[in-house]
Amino acid sequence: KWLYRHVHKLHHSWTAPVAIVNTYEHPLEHLLQNIGSTVVGPVLSGMATVGGTHPAMLLSWVLLTRIHTAAGHCGYWTEDLGAHDLHHEKFSVNFGATGVLDFLFGTDGERVATAADDG
Repeated sequence: KWLYRHVHKLHHSWTAPVAIVNTYEHPLEHLLQNIGSTVVGPVLSGMATVGGTHPAMLLSWVLLTRIHTAAGHCGYWTEDLGAHDLHHEKFSVNFGATGVLDFLFGTDGERVATAADDG
């Protein structure tokens, strides 16, 4: 809860996300989440080593990760059927990228909404 209140809450000040919101966040979160998640793939796969891959391939990876993140916040991305938009609206649902952990821990937005309707 401390991390959310002092770090991630800045990102959630936008309840209706737009593409530029994907980088509107605390500097620590930007370092760990945006830069870290973009770099970890090439490092683990050896792409980031000298002679590991062509620079165009590395640039393609970086661009694709940034485009995917922006698209997930633009309101038109259909990969998650609006789950991430609901996450920004409610703050207490749809934390994960795939939905598996949300299902296991009861934070799946669709299931939470259904339970509230039944309630």
